[in-house]
Parts: sequence; C-alpha cells; structure tokens
Amino acid sequence: MGCLKKMKTIQAYSYNILDDLNMELEVNKNPFNIDIKELFGMAARINKKRSFLFVSKVLGKHIPVSPFKVMYMGRLLGELYATKEYKMENELSKKTVSFEIEDVKKELLKNKIVLPENNIFIGFAETATALGHSVFETFENAKYIHTTRENINEEPIFDFKEEHSHATDHKVFSQDKAFFENENPIVLVDDEITTGKTALNIIKEIHEKYPRQSYSILTLLDWRTDEHKKNYVEMENTLGIKINVYSLISGNVKVTGTADIKKDNIDLYNIKEEVEINEYYFDDLFATIYKNYIEFTGRFGIDSKIHKNIEDVSKKVAKKIDGKESKKLVLGVGEFMFLPLKIASFMSGEVCYHSTTRSPILARKKSNYAIQSKFIMHNIYDSTVKEFLYNIPKDYYDSVYIFYERYSSKEEVDKMKKALKKIGIKKINMCFMINNKGGE
Repeated sequence: MGCLKKMKTIQAYSYNILDDLNMELEVNKNPFNIDIKELFGMAARINKKRSFLFVSKVLGKHIPVSPFKVMYMGRLLGELYATKEYKMENELSKKTVSFEIEDVKKELLKNKIVLPENNIFIGFAETATALGHSVFETFENAKYIHTTRENINEEPIFDFKEEHSHATDHKVFSQDKAFFENENPIVLVDDEITTGKTALNIIKEIHEKYPRQSYSILTLLDWRTDEHKKNYVEMENTLGIKINVYSLISGNVKVTGTADIKKDNIDLYNIKEEVEINEYYFDDLFATIYKNYIEFTGRFGIDSKIHKNIEDVSKKVAKKIDGKESKKLVLGVGEFMFLPLKIASFMSGEVCYHSTTRSPILARKKSNYAIQSKFIMHNIYDSTVKEFLYNIPKDYYDSVYIFYERYSSKEEVDKMKKALKKIGIKKINMCFMINNKGGE
C-alpha cells in the first residue's frame, strides 16, 4: 500500500519465467507504491509473436480472484483518469491502496464521479472487457463499448489489428450508428501495453471516421520504451491530436531466451464420483436483445443510465442461483465477463471469479509460475475456436457457476457438460442469460 506521489527510484526485478525464458523488468513510475506481486505473475505464451505474458492477479481472467478486486481496479483507474485528465479534486492524492477485501468493498461504495463532459470508454476484448466496464461504472455520465472477436452478421463501424495477439482481428459494432458521431473524448482501457501499437491502431481507425481532439489510454501496466513513446508523439503531430496514457505501473522490460512449448501440462481430473449439472435461464430479466446478444455487455454500446438495471438484474440472478456451498467458482466465457463478475459480487460464501480465454499459455507445475493447470474447453458457439481454463486446483471448489450470454444447441451444450465434468468440481451450474433453443 502507499500514497500517490512521484517515485524517483527505479525498482529492478529479474524473472526466470520458464526454462530459458528470462525477463529483466524495471519500474520507473509507481504512483501508489503498489507491490507488483499484488498485480501480476509471469507465464510463457504459446505464441511466436510474443513469448511472455503478464498474468494479472486483479483482472479475473487467468487467475481466480475476488470479484471485488476487479471492480476496484476499474474504480482506481477511473479515479486516476478524473484526477489527471480533468484535475478534479478528490482524495486520490492521499489515497492508501489496500487489496484487503473489506477495504476494497468500502471503496466501491463511494459515489459515482460526474465528469465535466461525457466520455466514451472502450474496453479491449477479450481480457479487458470487465476492466473496461468497471472503469465505465465509476462514472455517472459516460458511454461504454468494447471491441469484439465474435463473428456477428453485421458490418462493423470500424475494425483494427492487434498484431502480437493469437487472434489479431478486432471489430467494433454499435446498435446506435451515431455512437461515435460526437466530439467526446475517447478513453481506451486495457490491462497492459507493451509496445502500445494496438492502441495506436484503433486511434487511427477512429480518427479517420470520427475525428476528435483527445484520446486517452488507461492501463494497469505500461511497458513502452522511449522509442514506442516517440510513435505516440509522431501520431499526435501527424493527426493534430492529444494522446495521454495513465497507468498504475510503468517501466520497461527486456526478454531473452525461450520456453519449451512441448512441455505443456494439460489437466484432466478423473472424477469417478457423480457430477451434478444444473441449467438456469433468465429470459424474463432481459427486455432488450440485439443480434441474439444481451444489452448489458456493452458489445453494441451502452450509457450510464444502464448501471442500475445491471445491478438489479445481477442481484436477482444471484438470489436465484446462490447455493449453500462454501467455496464457489464463477466463470465468465471469453468476452462475456462483466455481468458474471457483477453477479458473483452478490453471492454468498467464498466466491472466486475468472473466465475462459482464447489465449494459449504454457501450463507448468513450477513454484511461482502463474499458470499451474490448464483445461481445454469447448466453445459452444463456434467449434473452430479453442478455449482454455487455467488455474483450477483439484478438489478445492464445492461448485462452479459458468455463465453464457445465450444457449447454443443441445449437442454443443452436451459437449460442454462432458468437458466440465473433467475439471474436478462435483456441482456444475450452467447459467444461460437467454434461452434461444428454438424448437429443441
């Protein structure tokens, strides 16, 4: 924990990530004096474009966390943005950052912030959709949309590339075609930027179609080099715009060596006991459905008026499904992260939250390595997409609640049930927000 102040000393860290893959890391800005061990661990990607991954301990993606921590990171980034971008007076300058859950819960009870003007927040799929929504939830007057890799039968309003990713194509769709037809500042929210090129790609696309003067980037971690930062200055000068980057941690990294991607640990817990599987549907709670997706995700654009509706629905879903088990795991699926996260925050007992992911990461039983276990999951909407679920300890959770935006087909759901039986949890609850079984 610490206070918002300038850190003059450089903190240096060395990581043997895996095998011969090593990283030297320097932190040169840490305004809250956060212990970086609270924020991330390290792992090796199965990706020729980038060999390493910062595995966040506060995102709810690859590591199970308290749902309150994820929302708190959004709140913290939101307050940082309001303070830095608008010089708004609040208590951030003397803020103590604590990761204790009771302290985090108190922070989340604070009033929403009213910005001097409307802002548009954009979350990056798939990892930062919940983080982006959590930032958006901090404000009383804002709009939110997230990028997507989903195949949607509609022309996107724009698209862009994430070159280093396992899945490079991002698209942005909007139910309101005038969503970006304004001069509102745009704020991109991501968990981590290394070169910052993806953010420049989307800014270029937006500015070509919907020009404005100001763009900002909110991120937990910023590892851009001086050369990468020059690229930002060049784009500012070329387009006549301002780009600000605000982060909790910034510095630089140097990576050497490789990891043996053939030594991947894929778990299949052989459960001989009977596994109980339940299905839940919540059609009556969702009045607005677009392209077979629910409105609450922000995939097609939402504004701050929706905050109360999301909270009310989350409480109702939690009340309907909440069991008496003491240790519960709530799972989002891919980009569908924030609503399951919010529902998890209203459930009783010890509740952990994270999500399936498309990211192929090496799993290895090694001390201090961030990805200990790995399950290959079945995507019920697209059989060509491989998904993974990481860090499920054997015989730890009493029940799992896995959330889907919509039903697929009995055949695909049955395949998923078969896969879920192998993760070592005896009670499985499959929660479909909308039931589009049709004639099945």
